[in-house]
Amino acid sequence: MKKSVKIGITIGVILLLIICGVTIFVFLNNRKGNDNQLAENNENSQNNVLYEEIDEVQTEEEIQRIEEIKNETGLTADTNIYEVQEEYDGRQVLAVKSSVQYRVALAGMLTQAKPELDQIDEILETKRPNKSGIWVTERSRDRLIQYIQSTANNQYEVDEEGYLKVQQESTEKTHQDEMLEKFINGEKQYVIDVSGMLYQVDNVTGEIIEYPFEMMDMYQTYEYVESNGNIVISLTQNTNQKLTSNEIIESVLSLFENYSE
Repeated sequence: MKKSVKIGITIGVILLLIICGVTIFVFLNNRKGNDNQLAENNENSQNNVLYEEIDEVQTEEEIQRIEEIKNETGLTADTNIYEVQEEYDGRQVLAVKSSVQYRVALAGMLTQAKPELDQIDEILETKRPNKSGIWVTERSRDRLIQYIQSTANNQYEVDEEGYLKVQQESTEKTHQDEMLEKFINGEKQYVIDVSGMLYQVDNVTGEIIEYPFEMMDMYQTYEYVESNGNIVISLTQNTNQKLTSNEIIESVLSLFENYSE
């Protein structure tokens, strides 16, 4: 083989290796960029955990209207948490979506502490009850049974999973017994805490705050949030004994009934 041919082959091989090296470098660099973008997206999604279960997709027109009202009223929270509501006089106002309030209140009940935004997904994934019926936080079970037994003839208990159950049926059931059995065996979920407070999202800033309703009004029997018929409700501790157990339970059952229709 002539020397010039050998040199040509050698040069060709070198060029091929250079091309392969450049191709591999570009591929790895692009992959690294994609990985960084994915990590950034994951971080952004953690900062927006409140908004993952919003039930309605907003149109461009709705988003624009929300932005307009925000600018008019000085609201500073993320646009995605709001929905437009109409007042009795026809004015449009913004309110935090019930699905957002529901997730925050539920996470607060499950941890019995103010939840952080980037913890809500994990809290709900690992701690939320997954069956329908009446579920009671651990700290509230004895108090709720006391409220119920003063107005009902059935004997009630909270099982190992935290769900309210009929322990022993009475031959003379009260109206409260019939209603309780309906919701115990229903298709919706009712999460109950007896603490006199509820965590919620501030309508102006979007921050999570504690709402101590019993401290503000000792005659208020409960505070709640609802999403798709499921209810998270905090009952008064009735610290000042201004209410009867019957008043408390009757008001709760009436609320549940309103959302079951």
